[in-house]
Amino acid sequence: MAKNLILIYTAFTGFIPVLLFGPWGLIVYAILATAMYYQFIRKRKEFINQTTARPLSENHPELYKYLLQNITSHFIFKPDIYEYASTEVNAVAVTFNIPKIMLSSESIKALTKEELKAVTFHEAAHIQQKHFLILSFVRIIRQSLLVFVPLTIIFPAKIFMLWELNIWAYWIPLAFFIIFLSVNFLYYRLWAIFEIEADSIAFNALKQSGDLITALKKSRDLKSESSFIEKLNRTRIHIHL
Repeated sequence: MAKNLILIYTAFTGFIPVLLFGPWGLIVYAILATAMYYQFIRKRKEFINQTTARPLSENHPELYKYLLQNITSHFIFKPDIYEYASTEVNAVAVTFNIPKIMLSSESIKALTKEELKAVTFHEAAHIQQKHFLILSFVRIIRQSLLVFVPLTIIFPAKIFMLWELNIWAYWIPLAFFIIFLSVNFLYYRLWAIFEIEADSIAFNALKQSGDLITALKKSRDLKSESSFIEKLNRTRIHIHL
């Protein structure tokens, strides 16, 4: 329910720039969506190159076969599974093109086979529920709202489609900024909801839900990218979507 309300609110606020700027609003959305798409591709390529990720089947063929068989028996897709060098207990879901689940070398050392199964189920749930696509939608609107703040200042109010808003033109930048802050907060809230949702799907698919719990406990020392994200996910494996 909360997820749907967040998406409805975000979609509604995302329509406001189009209402005010018309075709110009759509152009801004298109530019930002394209930029974020290529930025995502570049970051994923850099991540794979920098971490020297290798197929899990090369160094751990039995583990690879075990994980893949379990994933394909519970989910409707067949992901590539990689191992990358890292001293942190971490797991990464890459949902571009062919779905990839990437496990850190420390995870393979620190977690049991059943715990790794639980972790990959969590990642597979992210991929199957298309969490990345939904978060990308919210992220595009969030960034667009921030871009429209200076645009409402630079361009005269006469370019607005709603001419009667000219009187309130000086308040529009502030309104956009407040809306941006609300969408920004809801973006991180949605992220936390998706973590809980992925946990729930993994729990339902596992016969022993304790495997996921113990894996999460072992990952508590993992440092997040920001303290705010860490608070949202302090008992969960940190996921890069």
